Amino acid sequence: MMSDEAAVAMIDALNALAVDYMIVGSVSSAFYGSPTAGLGVDFVARLTQSQVSALAERLSPRLTLEHPEESGTALRYLFRSADAGAYVELYRLSDDPYDEERFARRVRVKLFGRDTFLPTAEDVVVTKLLWYGEGPRAKHFEDARNVVLVQRDALDWDYVQRLCDRHGTRELLDKIRRSIPQVD
Repeated sequence: MMSDEAAVAMIDALNALAVDYMIVGSVSSAFYGSPTAGLGVDFVARLTQSQVSALAERLSPRLTLEHPEESGTALRYLFRSADAGAYVELYRLSDDPYDEERFARRVRVKLFGRDTFLPTAEDVVVTKLLWYGEGPRAKHFEDARNVVLVQRDALDWDYVQRLCDRHGTRELLDKIRRSIPQVD
C-alpha cells in the first residue's frame, strides 16, 4: 500500500464516522510548499476512544491499529498497512490553546481526490518552527522555509509573527525571511 492509498482510506473512514480532523505534517507542508515523498501521513483529530475503535474496525484489514502511545502532550495512534509499506499517524487533538486555534482555523481543500482538511499555510509555518525548536530536525526548518517561499505573498504575516513571538520562534522565522529575497 502506498501513502496516498493509506491517506484516502483514513479520510474516508474519518468522514464516514463524522470525525473532525485535519492532515498535518509533511503532506500539509508539501501542499503549500514543495512536494516531498514519504510513506506516512499524519492526521490530528478530535477523537473519543469509541471512535478510535470504530476507525480500527472500519480500516481493517487494509490498515491495522498498533498500540496507542503518548507523544509529548498528544495521544498517538499508529495504523500500518499489512505490507508495512505505508502508515498513518493519528494524533488526538490536545487541549493546548494553539492546537485548538489551528484546528479551528483549518481549511477544506481537495487532496488525494477527496475533500479534506488542512491547517492554514500560516499554521503550517508556525507549527513546523515549533517542532524544529523542540528538537532541531532540518526537515522542519526546510518545510517552513519552502511554505514561506511559495506562499510569501499570501501569508498573513501579522498572525505568523504574533504566534512566533508567543512561541519563542521569531528568530527562526526572521532567519527564513532573510534567506528569501524580497520578503518583507
